Amino acid sequence: MDLDLGPQTSEHAWQATTGLVVSGFFFLLPLPVIAVLASREDPARWGAVEYTGLVIMGFVCLGLPIVFWTTAYRRSGSRVLVFLKGIVYQERFRTRRITWDEVASLRSRVTQRDGPTDGPYRPIMHEHTLTSRSGEKMMLTHGLSDIWGLLAVLEQKVVETLLPIAIADYRAGDAVAFGPLSVNMLGISKGGALLPWEELDHVHISGDSVVNGSLVVRKRDKTLPWAAVDLGKVDNYRVLLELLRKRREAELGPDAK
Repeated sequence: MDLDLGPQTSEHAWQATTGLVVSGFFFLLPLPVIAVLASREDPARWGAVEYTGLVIMGFVCLGLPIVFWTTAYRRSGSRVLVFLKGIVYQERFRTRRITWDEVASLRSRVTQRDGPTDGPYRPIMHEHTLTSRSGEKMMLTHGLSDIWGLLAVLEQKVVETLLPIAIADYRAGDAVAFGPLSVNMLGISKGGALLPWEELDHVHISGDSVVNGSLVVRKRDKTLPWAAVDLGKVDNYRVLLELLRKRREAELGPDAK
């Protein structure tokens, strides 16, 4: 059914089922303690706040495993197939497909909790939302194998598709929106503020990493950023960076340093 998408280039299987099942059992562990506390022989010593807290803890310990196990069942066997002309997400109960020329935006959030070292308690969490022009959404997360490789493909295809459109809109004098940021012939805007091109120093990703990253806009001769926006709120940030690079090359010439 996917012959019209051309040859398949990669496959990314869902691999977090075991972790979700184990996590569900982990949240069941406090239940015996809660049951013992709730059946104390002297309930008069317990106030409404204490009993309410026990009830809430009980619901949490019962509810979270159900959520984890339901997700594990629904996602088990899921896989993402990448083709030359599009992407397919096969889940247990549905299959979604978006061709690259239908893509309207890619929004990526990659986070990691603070801590002294890497490890199982500081996993890197991925959430990449691909949206088509018709409004179809496809969310791809860290449960998929080789999520970094998949992200690289997504960014490449989005740039190939949307950069020519962004350049054409910019040259036509239209504002090109990237979530809270936009660019036009006058400069770069955020909210109601405009930074003229002649005052722009550069735009970069904080720390040169997309993990917990922000898109930082710097003004010439200023120490503090003119704007810093969470990457997870910026649509097509790679397209924005490429558009700015090409604009600078056109302004300064190919031999500019």
